[in-house]
Amino acid sequence: MKTFFYCLHLAVLTALIVCVLGTKRLIKCTLYELPESANKSVSLIHIRADSTEDSVHYLWSSFNLPSMIVARTATDTNVNVDIEKLRTFQSGSISFNASLLAFKGLTISKLWQLSYETDTAEIPDTSKIESLNLADFQWSKVTNKTLSCSDNAASIKLNGFSDDELFSEKGLFELEGMEASLL
Repeated sequence: MKTFFYCLHLAVLTALIVCVLGTKRLIKCTLYELPESANKSVSLIHIRADSTEDSVHYLWSSFNLPSMIVARTATDTNVNVDIEKLRTFQSGSISFNASLLAFKGLTISKLWQLSYETDTAEIPDTSKIESLNLADFQWSKVTNKTLSCSDNAASIKLNGFSDDELFSEKGLFELEGMEASLL
């Protein structure tokens, strides 16, 4: 059986937000562990990047489909997480104690896989592109081994597995962010 390795790098999104705002930021990480639900181990990670002018909050969830929220707030704004509401898909599970300056959200429901011989980014045969549904994909629990956080950088690795032969046991999502001066 051919083993596939999947990697989705959201570092570009994170780096662009930090670079566009152009300020030095202090990074703090919080890991919220959700109670196990059926056969899944899930987590919510909050990465906060503070400057003297504002804060950027990155919330990454491995619950169900991989999802990310990016919010820009005033420096005195805090995030409130209600784990039970999040687990049962109720509104108000993630809230902020003040108005947001900017907000974006992303849920990844599918990946497309392509295997080709050369590294030219040319796709002569589009029949080799396979759509991979993430609905039944299961994530490993985020731990101190898969979450790395320092004052100026953070990274998360979500390992996954599925009964789908295409995913095999090598599924990986990776999110990285760092202060603009480190890029």
